[in-house]
Amino acid sequence: MSNIDTIRLFIREYLVEVCGGKAEDVEDVIATANLAHLGQKRRSSGLPGISHPEKVAKIVKNFYSDRDDLCLAAYLHDSLEDAPKLGNISEDDLVDLIMGSIQDHDQGQKILSIIKNMTHDKEQQSYEEYFNSITSKPDTLIVKLSDMLHNLRDSPSSRQALKYKNVINSLNRNKIDFISDAHWNALDNALASALKPDVSSTNL
Repeated sequence: MSNIDTIRLFIREYLVEVCGGKAEDVEDVIATANLAHLGQKRRSSGLPGISHPEKVAKIVKNFYSDRDDLCLAAYLHDSLEDAPKLGNISEDDLVDLIMGSIQDHDQGQKILSIIKNMTHDKEQQSYEEYFNSITSKPDTLIVKLSDMLHNLRDSPSSRQALKYKNVINSLNRNKIDFISDAHWNALDNALASALKPDVSSTNL
């Protein structure tokens, strides 16, 4: 077995362990997500782009362990936004692949709906308008806040952190009882860390 095959096997086993559910679904979702993010790199770390949805899926599973469907949605959450820009696959073909990745048709439709809700057309909506559009969609908001948590932990710019702070603080937490307390606490801690003044630069 080659090193690449060993890595792929490890990823499959890891995602089955993290997301649970049917192994066949997880394997197909991994293949679809890898195609969607092929050639992409994280600006903050230089790691392959697929490393971000992997982390978001793990965050979802950590806070919402009984929601295998949201874990799979997290793994695909950036696919529709990124893949067409990268030129890897057309949006229509990617939608077909996503639906083909999930054996249960109803679950596939649900996951696809979450992914579409999370896809932000920057030319049509401001970030605030986009974020407000998903606050009434519990499953989408769970995945989005998990996405934001990983971004906040991954060397965000001060501008990005402030943007996240503004929209998170706009939420009425008392009315959003589907977000776990542990998730809120993790977001608060990540925001505090990301917005902490850079002591090394202020002392120059």
